[in-house]
This record gives sequence, C-alpha cells and structure tokens, in this order.
Amino acid sequence: MAIPCAAPALCSCGCDHAKPKANAERVAQDIRPKTRRQFSAKHKITIVLDGLRGDDSVAELCRHEGVTQSLKYTWSKVFTEAGKRRLTGDTARAAPSSVSHFSYQVPPNR
Repeated sequence: MAIPCAAPALCSCGCDHAKPKANAERVAQDIRPKTRRQFSAKHKITIVLDGLRGDDSVAELCRHEGVTQSLKYTWSKVFTEAGKRRLTGDTARAAPSSVSHFSYQVPPNR
C-alpha cells in the first residue's frame, strides 16, 4: 500500500516537482539585476589610479572599496588599453549628446 504524499511538490512519487524549481530560478533571475552594484566611471578611475599609486596593497585597496581583485584588474586593463588607443590616435573623442548644445567662446585678451 502506498503512503499518500505529504509534500507533493518535494516528493518523487510522480508529482510535478519541477515547477517550484523553475519558480525559484525565475525569482533569482529577477533579483540578480536589481542587486548588482553599479560603479560610476569616476569611482572606477579613482580605484584604478589608487592601485597604480601603490600606497596600499591591491588586497587592502579592494577590501576598502568593496570590490574583488579580479574586477579591479579588469578595470585597470580596460583603463590602460583605452589610454594606449588614445595616445596612438586610434580613436576620435566624441562629445556626449548631453553637452552637444554647449559652445565655448574664447574670452578677449585684456
């Protein structure tokens, strides 16, 4: 005689227990983008330059800033590569669309 299922979502007696797992995965996918931290370009540059300055070890810097060492090294690599491209003239600098309406006038000499 079979014992009735006490928790049909968790048993192996033929119940459909894949749905709760799918729900859990969907919830995790919804939460992940909302909890991912976003760092501004200014903050990234500050961390990279602090690492290049060498006052503290990379581990101390990353611990203080709350980032992983691999993320700091990734930012350093991107920063260095962008600097190389800029110095060799491989890229043209474009103004962001938010500042395209500004114009600069040279002040007259006194």
